[in-house]
Amino acid sequence: MSLLTDYRANPSSTVLAQINNASIGAFNDHDRATLIQLIIDDIVSARNAQGRLASKDVTLALGAIKSLGRLESGSRVVASEKNLAHFLDVAKELSSDAEASKQAMRCIANAILLVPAGRERLVDLDGDEFCTRVYINEASSPEFIFLASRLLFFMTHTDGPFISRVVRQHRLPTLLAQQIENLGQSDAPFAKDALADILKLHFSAVAKYSKLVGHESGPGLVLGEYWDDVFEPTASPLIKLLHTLPSPSSNPITGNLTYAIHALLNVPVAPFAHLWFPQSPKPSRSSSSGTQSPRPSLDKGGSPVEGSGSGSGSGSPLSRALNLLNRKSSPSRKTPPPPPPTGDSAIRALSILQSLLALHLPGNCEPDEAGVRAATKDKGVSLDEVAPPVVALVTRLAMGDEGAKSRITAVVLPSDMDRSSPLEKKDDFLGRCLRLMTSVYYPTLKDAIGEMLFVLCGSDGQALSAAIGYGNAAGYLYNKGIMAPPPASAAGDDVNPITGTREAPAGPSLSEMTDEEKQREAEKLFVLFDRMERMGMAKNPIREAFQSGKFENLPKKDDDSD
Repeated sequence: MSLLTDYRANPSSTVLAQINNASIGAFNDHDRATLIQLIIDDIVSARNAQGRLASKDVTLALGAIKSLGRLESGSRVVASEKNLAHFLDVAKELSSDAEASKQAMRCIANAILLVPAGRERLVDLDGDEFCTRVYINEASSPEFIFLASRLLFFMTHTDGPFISRVVRQHRLPTLLAQQIENLGQSDAPFAKDALADILKLHFSAVAKYSKLVGHESGPGLVLGEYWDDVFEPTASPLIKLLHTLPSPSSNPITGNLTYAIHALLNVPVAPFAHLWFPQSPKPSRSSSSGTQSPRPSLDKGGSPVEGSGSGSGSGSPLSRALNLLNRKSSPSRKTPPPPPPTGDSAIRALSILQSLLALHLPGNCEPDEAGVRAATKDKGVSLDEVAPPVVALVTRLAMGDEGAKSRITAVVLPSDMDRSSPLEKKDDFLGRCLRLMTSVYYPTLKDAIGEMLFVLCGSDGQALSAAIGYGNAAGYLYNKGIMAPPPASAAGDDVNPITGTREAPAGPSLSEMTDEEKQREAEKLFVLFDRMERMGMAKNPIREAFQSGKFENLPKKDDDSD
């Protein structure tokens, strides 16, 4: 007999446990869908003290549905509007039956992951109101926060008025700020998972809302540069995460620090300079674009909601709860606000980037070497994915604050740097950056590094060439469309403008060179041409001559003497 037949005959806990433990291929699509609907109907009846399923087995039954819903054929049943309403009803009983509530939320999350149409249906059922109530409920565990954040994240990927409603009417930014503050300091089970999903939700909500209110029309705006003042409450706790989340040298950026950096790419620098860099003065409210006056809530159609201000005592239970939350968190309360970040975010972000590159590009190795790439892959890291956001953060901080740019430049391009040997061969941060600028296998990181150094040099091609040598800068400038000639001089009169290194005393003329000296000079020339070829600027003429056979018939020196 099949498990479907067994369940029809007797929906016992034993059969439910067997369904829970069954392999993913134990049912065909028809039987899977039929069994899920049978169990849902029995859960609804059991909650009304009717039917065949014992009320104590509801949680186990929900677990069986979660298991059956791992395939789309099962999730389609769960994601119907009628069934989503049933699961939402169970989820709302978080205070009376927490385990059943969590299982119901997991069933919904799995279903709307596999069936995108279910996200719109959940929005229509006011699923966002339920999730924000979970945030407000002080008894909600991190596991509940994690599940609510995941549901909200999926709902942000819908069109229509949802994002405006959840941001303005349900005050999502304030709720996110409080959860980020709480979870960032918590070691409770599921706290890290909850923080990860809240950070992903924040990034998605900022981008979606900013598009909705028209910021996408801004010149040159790309994903990662969206912001609206309504998200101001989240700036301080997000920046604090940059300083409080661990970044060990053995794994400088992982997990929640990655998500925090992604979210921070949306936070403007100048309006929040006092948070990014505590030594900076706080801007006045009239001059800060990161500060806002209260704005009305919006209804489903985007219109203002009457009586939605923080002083209103009427409205839905959620509105009253939000008003209470707003009063609790107002400055007039005795509870002091959380302390602002304490640390230079520019140096912190740069330090993370330095550790990341030092770990995966040790010594003065070439990034494109097969062994180096294999070692990074063995660690489960894609350097071209994890490093560019960190570089982008350093770049944005330098662009947004002159003091930050000066401090970063003093570390990366110090005025007294050692120029006695080729900069791109050095075992230091700048050397790794310059080697990455000629990389073939890390195109995103290559461009990001070039942009960072360009910004540190005042977005001036001549200054960049003078700092790192035209040979190192030419490829980036060429790809950027800047056809600047080599500088007449670099960082000093004795610095070679092409290599960026200090000139050694003039050697012998060509006629005075030994054969060994001529060979060394030819090798240097070959390396220079090879670098230009890798940058896409020109083909290596020496390599072409070898390949065309022009050097094969040259007379040897001994032959000439005969």
